[in-house]
Amino acid sequence: MKILLYIMNLGISHNIHINQDSRYLYPVGITDCNGDAHIVNIENQLQPQYSGCYDGANYMHDIQCVNYNGPDIDYQ
Repeated sequence: MKILLYIMNLGISHNIHINQDSRYLYPVGITDCNGDAHIVNIENQLQPQYSGCYDGANYMHDIQCVNYNGPDIDYQ
């Protein structure tokens, strides 16, 4: 419920992605962060924590965040 209240306080979001491996939530398409990704740590679901913004695209319509575990150490 705390996560839902956190998201509702952000206003309208076009899309939301949750990376279950890293336990981060990414609402996109909101006025915060230039319409890009607002990053929220949801490891403790009772106390979601703002972790930052990615605002380099000027608007993000959709998002998918994954953890790379492949052989190329430059991208791990």
